[in-house]
Amino acid sequence: MAYTVTATNAIMGPADWYLGAFGATEPDPSTVNSTPQASAWTPLGGTSEGTTLSFNQTIAQLMMDQTAYVVGSQVAKIEATAVTQLAEPTLANIQYALNGGAIATGSGGGVNYATFDPPADSAVFRPTYVALLVHGWAPSSAAGVSKRRMFVLRRVLSVSTGIALPYAKDKQTLIPVTFGIHYVSQSTKPFRIFDEQ
Repeated sequence: MAYTVTATNAIMGPADWYLGAFGATEPDPSTVNSTPQASAWTPLGGTSEGTTLSFNQTIAQLMMDQTAYVVGSQVAKIEATAVTQLAEPTLANIQYALNGGAIATGSGGGVNYATFDPPADSAVFRPTYVALLVHGWAPSSAAGVSKRRMFVLRRVLSVSTGIALPYAKDKQTLIPVTFGIHYVSQSTKPFRIFDEQ
């Protein structure tokens, strides 16, 4: 019997990122084809070089002297991340990448301005967790109609070891970010994925 592929299951295209407070009201799965509500979710703007969501498991093996075969395996650790490069290097996106800080606006001498101050040293050790939505594409319908997919990442923190803001005549200034997905509670899973059907 020949194997049949389903061409409409192939996916390509960018994903949009939205940030909300930890515990923000999540979109209902029935709204997967809509923009998340602006009162709870802030768009992070354009991205560059795509989005990668990774779910890496560390497997511990159970062994016995009487056999060379592994007698069992157990998940010892799950490390999940969402990675992109923010293509709009605003002060707000710098703030998100650094897990906090303060933005203030002012004016003087006929000039309007905004300032960013990083979080206090003591605050860095107790950063504030946030939530992310990654809104991308799902497999199309059998008729080829495009469908959407949403990742709800319920408790995340920027775990980038640092950010660099290059300024060069032939290179775009981007903010590379890695958000680690963390445990929430026994009853609330760290993330949820829903597809438009």
